[in-house]
Amino acid sequence: MARYQRGFLKKKKGKWVFCYTAIRSIDGTRTERGRVVGLIAELSKSGAWAEVERRGLNMLVNGPDAGKQPTFGFIASHYLENHRFTNHGTEYLHNHIVKDYLVPRFGNDVASEIKSKEILGWLESQTFAECGDHGLENSTLGKIKTVMGTIYRHGQFEELISQTVAPNTKGQLKASNPVTFVRWSDKTAYEAFVLKPEQTMAVLDLLVQPEYTLLLMVAATGVRISEALALKWKSVLYDQNSIRIKNSWTYGQMGSGTKTQASKSTVPMHPALAEVLKAWQAETPYNKPDDFVFASVKLDGKKPRTGNMIVEDYLKPAAIKAGVINIVNGKTHDMAGNVLKRFGFHCFRHTLASFLLAQGNSPVLIKNLLRWSKISMLDVYGHVMTDEKIAAQGSMLERIMPKTVAVQ
Repeated sequence: MARYQRGFLKKKKGKWVFCYTAIRSIDGTRTERGRVVGLIAELSKSGAWAEVERRGLNMLVNGPDAGKQPTFGFIASHYLENHRFTNHGTEYLHNHIVKDYLVPRFGNDVASEIKSKEILGWLESQTFAECGDHGLENSTLGKIKTVMGTIYRHGQFEELISQTVAPNTKGQLKASNPVTFVRWSDKTAYEAFVLKPEQTMAVLDLLVQPEYTLLLMVAATGVRISEALALKWKSVLYDQNSIRIKNSWTYGQMGSGTKTQASKSTVPMHPALAEVLKAWQAETPYNKPDDFVFASVKLDGKKPRTGNMIVEDYLKPAAIKAGVINIVNGKTHDMAGNVLKRFGFHCFRHTLASFLLAQGNSPVLIKNLLRWSKISMLDVYGHVMTDEKIAAQGSMLERIMPKTVAVQ
């Protein structure tokens, strides 16, 4: 590894040659390059290294080919290799976006030549309106745009591209980060599916251990499924009536933290929930402090269960049998016939927020219980059921309609 980070000297035809690895800007692959440092007769090896330092040739190591404008693919590769991600889930997501979306489209383009309108046009071409069922949500495309902008800022910070607005060869001013001028709305047609308490109960009644305990905990505390899977018994604090949330399990690995800083805290544990967890701890063979609460039996408890497999094998079948959802032509529907883009554990996080709101709890309490970073998240998670809307409308009608007309 040191060879590629520092470069090396070799003798060639009586000369010291500094050899280093550069990255071809056209495709981001590594290639070996060499620069003559001086004559062997005049320089010792240590003297040759001193000359390398004096001329700054060591700065060429792992850099783009000299004299060539870096492509977006090169800057993107440099970003993925050098950026310090603090969360495994974020690292996985950025790698996915770069390799599956951005590089296939812009990888071979010179970064400084990509135009804002070009980026906008490509984003628009990926929507449901253009691609049908194969399109992407506006929110997903918004994330892709954000990552692309982050890559450009990385390139600017590393001085791989210009940091300012400068004239091009035609004398026209152009920004070195074209994403800056791309306007994109993250608004999406997606609306979370919210269950009534009796529907949640019906689903729970059809589950056995450990799926029963897992869903009960998610439904009562609002913890994310990634946090529930990362939970170990030592974080279940029976004596303090709380559960400590420290990590999240995403993409098959333990993350170094939670989704947000506000999420890294404790959630209250009601005595009724505590009794269910105690019963599961007594039943599971993986009940030591460092064991996962929902450990995988197939993996001998070394890793937790897989969230999407639990949804497909247990949660969805139970919800179908309980009459909560239905599958028609391979698509998930609610019982009113509306297509549900997603059905999983996250629905119960929305359900909890909506239930607490309907019960008249303060927004501050809801924010703290669900561990949001800002109270405005209630606009996203707080849903009002149709029967509640009708009841509210009825109370108004009672005041404004003639007394001879009965309002049910």
